[in-house]
Amino acid sequence: MIIILRVLILVLLTGCKQNSQSQSNKVPLELIESVINTEVTGFLKPPYTTLSGVIYINGTSYQFHFGKLLNGNKPDNQTIYEIASITKTYTGLLLSQAIADNQLSLNADVRKYLKCYYPDLQLDANRPVTLKHLITHSAGLPPVINCENVSSVDSQVSCYSQFTRNDFFEKLKHVKLIDRSGTSYNYSNAGVQLIGYIGKFALEIDKTQTFTVVLKNGKLFFLDGDGNEVEMKAEGEFTFFDNPGSRESFIFELNPATKKYDLILLTEGVKLKCQRIE
Repeated sequence: MIIILRVLILVLLTGCKQNSQSQSNKVPLELIESVINTEVTGFLKPPYTTLSGVIYINGTSYQFHFGKLLNGNKPDNQTIYEIASITKTYTGLLLSQAIADNQLSLNADVRKYLKCYYPDLQLDANRPVTLKHLITHSAGLPPVINCENVSSVDSQVSCYSQFTRNDFFEKLKHVKLIDRSGTSYNYSNAGVQLIGYIGKFALEIDKTQTFTVVLKNGKLFFLDGDGNEVEMKAEGEFTFFDNPGSRESFIFELNPATKKYDLILLTEGVKLKCQRIE
């Protein structure tokens, strides 16, 4: 935090100078290096062995690297780091933009954007988990739902590379909330990961496409442009559709014994249900 604060102060001071002096006045490189060296000396202590960073002053970026990597090499401008929870910053920015563009609603039930039925994604008094809960870590989701029991870096990399989007949603079906108040803070990587998938869906969905779904003798059909019925093959335990002319949405529940669908009506109106999050 000290590093960030002092760098920001340096940027702000030089920004003020820029308004009153010509842009030719540059911060001396010696001063920049002195500030960086001072701060890094206080930070780079065990267990921290490597530090890379960049500061941006008057249109110029200054990159710096200290310490050694686990393989003994020194970091440089081509070193690739895992950005870890910095991802949450970008996710929050993209969510804000999607809300500003009316592609997502902060207070929407997150299940409206999901392919399958997630009955446990609700709070006390049958209140829904919303995007606001997810981004503020108040949804009650556990910290992680994938690769929970791996510790070494190599094991984590291997697990993450094999854990697919489908694996995530399969795990999500069975997750149990650790708090249902909707107000308690419980840090959750899983919640922000879910926002990422929902955001991808919101950016890609074609909201202009509508079609008619027909339920006959427990089978689902949709009508093509010529009015022909085409049977829909079962993709999962639940399938969702919206009625674009109203606030109604529907769940078709597949009976595993009879392989037939039953209709459930969602009267509260959950818009933009989709067959996929791919």
